[in-house]
Formats: sequence, structure tokens, C-alpha cells
Amino acid sequence: MCGIVGVIGLPKDEILHRILLLLTLQQNRGQQGSGVYLVEFSSGQNPFHLNVPGLVNRLATTIEETLAHGWPEPVGDVGIGHVRYSTSGGDDVSCLQPQVADVDGSRIAFAFNVRRTDSVSCLFVRN
Repeated sequence: MCGIVGVIGLPKDEILHRILLLLTLQQNRGQQGSGVYLVEFSSGQNPFHLNVPGLVNRLATTIEETLAHGWPEPVGDVGIGHVRYSTSGGDDVSCLQPQVADVDGSRIAFAFNVRRTDSVSCLFVRN
């Protein structure tokens, strides 16, 4: 069983921190990988997407390393996060979530728990 979080309504500079905190609290629901997707919802600008194998602290460390190499700070006014415990699909990075797809000119970021169809969290962003 995986763990899924979504955050909206906080200041942009707090969204990522809150997602990482909530994912850490759900770490027991998945240790194989973790990921995050942030975006400015109204404009679809500044999307940030990162999935890494391992625990949430590895995700946080990877984000810190990208900042140390001069990447812009990930900000957004809405975001989703996921921790994975695979029940199907293998354990390679391509199976980690959130997943992102461009459909008919719109970007869709989604995280899901395939064992329960009622546990889906989606974020729709217009271009």
C-alpha cells in the first residue's frame, strides 16, 4: 500500500516542505521510492517533478543537492507527493510516482494506489 499526499492553500514557499513532512509521516506505507510534483496551478508555470528510489529523506537530499548546483528553488501553490510500496509493476524508477502526462495540451500529474480504486489523487493543470 502506498502513501499519497496533496497540499494546496499554503504560501508557495511552504508547499514543498509540507509535502515532504507528510510523506515522512507516511513512510511506513512505502519505502521503495518517493516523489513530488509542484506547480503554480492557475498558470501551469514552474512545474517541478522529481522521483527517487528509497526513503523520503533521499528525496529531500536530492532536492537540496539540485539547489546547491544552482537549480531554481521548487515552488508552487499546489502539489502532490507519493511514497511507493510495490504490489505490482516492479521496483524501477519508471514505476515511481507522481507520474506526469501531457494530454490534449494539458499536463496531468497523478499519484495512485492501484490496490484501491477509490484512493486516487489527481492534479490537473491547464497550459
